[in-house]
Formats: sequence, structure tokens, C-alpha cells
Amino acid sequence: EIKENIPQNNYFCIFSRITKKKGIIDAIEAIEKVSILEKVDIKLDIYGPIEEEFKNEFYSAILGKEKICEYKGVIQPEKSVEVLKKYFCLLFPTHWHHEGIPGTIIDSLSAGVPIIARCWQYCREMIEDKKTGYIYEFDFPEKLVETMLYAIKNREETLQMRYFCIKEAEKYKKENVLKIIYKELKIKKEEDY
Repeated sequence: EIKENIPQNNYFCIFSRITKKKGIIDAIEAIEKVSILEKVDIKLDIYGPIEEEFKNEFYSAILGKEKICEYKGVIQPEKSVEVLKKYFCLLFPTHWHHEGIPGTIIDSLSAGVPIIARCWQYCREMIEDKKTGYIYEFDFPEKLVETMLYAIKNREETLQMRYFCIKEAEKYKKENVLKIIYKELKIKKEEDY
């Protein structure tokens, strides 16, 4: 199944709420810089509900960049993995240092799509650098461009991550999460006695 879904392009995507704090402007600026530096077929597709107070800034940021950046609307959660499968990498340039466990990361892992992420507080608990994605330092948002270029120039390495992403996604399957919860509850109950 992984081989069937190997993208032949360098298409990146964002799959989240469209807010300033999610680093959307960083991603739009990065795709523009990468498209100038790398003469390859490249694009950024953005999915998700747009925060009302961010709409004007967002639409202004993508205006005139339709060839490299496109807003694709909102996808139903049950279709997220199917949509994500066709992408080279998911971008997660968050400005929230205290992000919890973003559902988009789990969706991306489940789809076998490596993640390029700014290193938020729990990032390394979900993404293994150069195994399930690429992590860049939180205090250096400009490293997004450099990291995207690295992913493109090391295409084989990046594509090989797809297998590890799917393996990592196993941890987040309902039955595996429930086992951990039951185990913790049992330990807690035994401690109470």
C-alpha cells in the first residue's frame, strides 16, 4: 500500500485550523522561497476551517500565488488520511509552543506522510527526526525553508519515512491507546488498596 501511494511530486500540505498561531503565513512565505530556490514541481495545499479574524490576512497572503499555494477548503475527518496520502510532506510550523497532541500529526502518520514540524513542547514525543519527519528549532522559524529544501534534495530518505510513519501510527490506534488507559487505571486501583 505504501508503494502505491508514493507521490511523484513535491507537494506539501497543511491540515489544521487556519489561524495565525498555526504558522500559516510562515508556510506560505516558505513555499514561495523554496519555489524560487528549487526549480521543481512544488506546491502547498492548505486545508481547514479559517478563523474569522484571520480571513483577510490569509487570503491576502495567497493572492497571486495560485500556482504554488492553494486553499482547498475543509475535509471531513474520516477522509483526512485518504486526502493526505497523496502529499510529499505535511507542514506543521506552529507558533504554539504548548501544542498538545495535534490530530493532524496522527492523521499524517496514519497516511504515511512525513511531517516537517517546528519543535513545539511535545514534538519529539510524536515525531522522530529523520525517521518520521524533520524537526526544526522552535526559536528559528526561518529554518522551515532550509528543512523543506533538505526534504526535497534528500527525496529517497524522505520517501522511506513513509513506512516508519505508518508503523508509528499504530501507537495511536484506539485499541492500543485503550490498553494503556486500562493498564494505568488498574495500577491506580491497586495503589488505592
